[in-house]
This record gives sequence, C-alpha cells and structure tokens, in this order.
Amino acid sequence: MKGFTKPLLMLALFLALLAAPAHALDGDTIDRWLAATQELNEWSAQQPEVQEPAMGAQDDEASMAEVRQAIEEVARMEQEVEEIAARHGFDSSHELTEIGSQIFNARHALEMERRLPEMERELDESLQRIEDDPDMPAEQKATMRDALEQQREMLHNVAPDVPEQDVEAVRSREDELEALFSN
Repeated sequence: MKGFTKPLLMLALFLALLAAPAHALDGDTIDRWLAATQELNEWSAQQPEVQEPAMGAQDDEASMAEVRQAIEEVARMEQEVEEIAARHGFDSSHELTEIGSQIFNARHALEMERRLPEMERELDESLQRIEDDPDMPAEQKATMRDALEQQREMLHNVAPDVPEQDVEAVRSREDELEALFSN
C-alpha cells in the first residue's frame, strides 16, 4: 500500500470518467467542485503514505497488527474525503466524482468544438490533394477518399454526448478550471 494516497485519487479521477451525470452543471456547482478539488489536493499533499505491511517478515500477530493499522489509515482517509465533499455541499465523494466526470466530459466536448473546424479543413485539403494528383490511380483515390471520410466520421463521434448546459457552464469557468488543471 506504499504510495497509496496518490493512486487512490487517480483511481477516483478515472472512475469519474465512467460515472453517469447526476444533474446539469451550473456555475455554482462547478465553483463548489473547484473548491472541493483544491481542498482535496491540499489535503492529499499533507497525507502520509500508507506503508505496506511487511508480510512474512515478522510473526503473524505483528503482521496482522500492521494490516489492521493500514486498514484503519485508509478508513480514516476515506472519512476525511467524505467530510471534504460534505463541506462543499456534496452528498458524498461519489457525487463529487460524478460532477468531476461531467466537467471533464464538457471540457473535452468544448475542446473538440474548437478544434473540429481546423480538423475538417485539414481533411478537406487532404481530399483535394488526392483529387488533384494526376499520378494516383482512380482505385487508390477511392480507397484514400473512403479512409479520409471514415476519419471525418470518427471526428464527429469522438466527443462525448454532453448536454449544452454542461458545456456552457464549463465555458463560463474555463479560466478557473484551466488554473486548477495546469497545477
């Protein structure tokens, strides 16, 4: 369990990506999530690493005492995370994680919205170069055209289906979110 604190938080963020949205985002919810996440980051930095019990190196009773101590430390940490979530108006760390998922998905959708016109332009230019190439056989042009059109279709399917209200809420807090994620 050595180094357990940081992997626990990384797992929570990963699970956030899989969580279903709880409700539509708004500025207040994002502000509370930002504050809770900032507090969790500060709290995490202050946590001692949970030491892995030395199994087999000592007698069974001493090993079991180390295991109990590690379990108690993890339980204490889980309780503190729940308290941080509650201080910021969330019912649980699970709800905090769900909101995080919505924010990540909306940020991704917003980024794709911004990048899509440039990617479309690049695909159009590639298609035009293929069409204009006098040395390329028609069969090869057709194959390349099909491949580029598949790429175009994938571009439109890569962004998660995010409610517009979530995207707008994230758009209104972009600077704050960027500041948090860039640290």
